[in-house]
Amino acid sequence: MDHRELLAEGLVSLGLEYREEELEALLAYIRELLFWNRRFNLIRSQESELVRRHIIDALAAVPIIRRSVDRKARFADVGVRPASAPSSRRLRKLRQAKNSIT
Repeated sequence: MDHRELLAEGLVSLGLEYREEELEALLAYIRELLFWNRRFNLIRSQESELVRRHIIDALAAVPIIRRSVDRKARFADVGVRPASAPSSRRLRKLRQAKNSIT
C-alpha cells in the first residue's frame, strides 16, 4: 500500500472524516518528513512504518479530544524532547565547531 492508501485507511479506522485537501496536506507533510529525515534522522522508523507509527498514532487522539473538549480550546504537543531536537552531545559538537570557525 502507498502512503495515500495507508493514510486514508487509518483515518477511516479512527472514524475521522476528511476532505481531499486535508489528505493532500498530510501527504505533503509526510514527503517533507521523509526528505529531511534522510539528512537529519528525525525519526527512527522505517518508511513503511511512518504513516502508522507517526501520523495515525498522533491522529488517534483527535476523536477523544473532539468529544471531551470545548471547540475553542487549543493544544500543544510539548513532548519530552522531540527526536528532531539536538541532544546535548550534538549541541556541544555544534558549539565546538562554531568556536573553531571563529
